[in-house]
Amino acid sequence: MEDNPNPNQGSEPEAPEPAPLQIGAATRACLICLGPFTPSKYRPAQQVCSKPECQKERQRRNIRIWNERNPAYFRHIHANPYWREKRSERSRQWRLAHPERIREYRMLHREHYRLYMREYMRQYRKRRQQEVA
Repeated sequence: MEDNPNPNQGSEPEAPEPAPLQIGAATRACLICLGPFTPSKYRPAQQVCSKPECQKERQRRNIRIWNERNPAYFRHIHANPYWREKRSERSRQWRLAHPERIREYRMLHREHYRLYMREYMRQYRKRRQQEVA
């Protein structure tokens, strides 16, 4: 008796494997999702498709790369007390000039604002008790 190297031989024929994704000259594979896309005619070197998730990830990666290449870019600004004072003053002036924007924001994010104020007041009272004692 002859050994059969393929035990399934003679049974149902196997379904052909699906062909790998054929990407023509006009389409490319997205670096993020690996799906096919057609680059913009205005940006022929485009490497990422236009899906919002892929664009968000592309931006996130680009920001990380930029921060790695420019590690001290923001460091000197935050260490400067003059800058902090001016930033604080600019913010205060803006809030005084736009009180309706603050009210609108608080109304739109009411629950978050309540939680924030509850935590803020808890810490404030704790600090006050420590100062009195």
